[in-house]
Amino acid sequence: MKKRTIWITILLLCVWACLLAVACKKENKPLKAPQNVKIENEVLTWDEVENATGYTVDINGKQYETESNSLDIFTLAKKPDTAYELKVVANDKQEKYPQSEWSEAVAYSFPAVKFTYNLNEQGNAYIITGINAETAKGKVVLPSSINDLPVMTVQAQAFKNCMEIEGILISNSVSTIEVGAFEGCSAVKRVHFGKRVDKVNAPIFNHNGAFKLTVSEDNEVYRAEENCLIKNDGDVLVIGQKTGIIPESVKIIGDSSFQNCIGLESITIPTTVKEIGRLAFARCESLQSVNISNGVKKIGDQAFISCDSLKQIVIPRSVTEIGMRVFDEQTTVLVYDTLLKIGSVGFGNAMVYTVLDARPEGWDFATSGWLEADQDPRVFYGCEFATENGETYVSSWKWGKAGRAMANGASAYIQRLLPQRKGYTFVGWALDKAGENIVVGTTEIVIGEEVCQIMDFQVSGGRLISDIPNDTVVYAVWQPNA
Repeated sequence: MKKRTIWITILLLCVWACLLAVACKKENKPLKAPQNVKIENEVLTWDEVENATGYTVDINGKQYETESNSLDIFTLAKKPDTAYELKVVANDKQEKYPQSEWSEAVAYSFPAVKFTYNLNEQGNAYIITGINAETAKGKVVLPSSINDLPVMTVQAQAFKNCMEIEGILISNSVSTIEVGAFEGCSAVKRVHFGKRVDKVNAPIFNHNGAFKLTVSEDNEVYRAEENCLIKNDGDVLVIGQKTGIIPESVKIIGDSSFQNCIGLESITIPTTVKEIGRLAFARCESLQSVNISNGVKKIGDQAFISCDSLKQIVIPRSVTEIGMRVFDEQTTVLVYDTLLKIGSVGFGNAMVYTVLDARPEGWDFATSGWLEADQDPRVFYGCEFATENGETYVSSWKWGKAGRAMANGASAYIQRLLPQRKGYTFVGWALDKAGENIVVGTTEIVIGEEVCQIMDFQVSGGRLISDIPNDTVVYAVWQPNA
């Protein structure tokens, strides 16, 4: 009787387990098919499916797995004049829910473009020399081969002013991209570098936009970080963008890496960077703010030349060397006393405020260092700097430590460039920290069509300021902006 009871109990438990399994199976219906499948900017997206832990995308019979509800198809669908059909299915890796039905398929294609090309000198590969403007639209895929020979080079300015190109896929055969190859391609949103690209002669772009930059995982020379192209050997930033984010893995900002980046407005150079290369930020006409962290040791030739909007820059104590004509006259430069080497006219016509009391011995002002001529003094020596909220500015200056030429009995010296301070307007120089006894004020003059605020080295009545002893400390007076 006891055994019979046990067997009945076991039987009931089995029946209960089966009923539970059936109930669970009945409860967990198949996942819903993905909806709203579409392609935007070369990315396939769809609505998330409840309880799905992954998705499978089918592109003309080839399948790709993804955990998110999107898939970048820029490098997956790369044959022009090909009819692609894309569909998605939802999965549950834990197998609690059966796979969904396939979504409705979406169609995708892009037209071929016509290139011009030449054989290289060796006759074993082709060089892309240009592109047919009428077909240069949308997505452009560089051919891997022409006439059974590989395409290895994109010539300088080959795609110049192709303003309707939105994506550039550089094939795996290409190894060299010459300077200015994509100059003026202002609508570009995507650029992908193939696995054999090993020589990029920057700058290859100049435009006001920002694009998604990717590099083949098989490329051993370059990598992509923060939409920047970085050379692995030496961690050199080769191509930057207007997003202005320099990865902390970068040690050198390469030559011309941001050159002609028209839309760049501000940039912070991290402490990991030791060197700023030649022409690195040249002709960045919208650049207003540069924060050079205390780690940079060298600034290359013409690094900030023709940065028309850059009003002031601080050279940190870590910098010991600058190259030739690094700045233009529109920039005011704050300099510490740690510089050891300055290239030919290193500061160009920039206004310099420095803690140095005089030009160091051995610096020839005509060919080296900063410009300092009697008729146009550009250096204010004996300055002190202050820092507030991370912003460094001039707080004082020793009177007489800048030439104030009074040629032909002139009663005043005017200077277009004033010291700068974020959120403040420079009022003048005073004999007291409170700023009540101002000896040098400011006034406005019109130069061409520009209204300039200038320093005015005279007092009311036109009397020359001649009774202030040299080395008297005068203090900058700053008025908060409204």
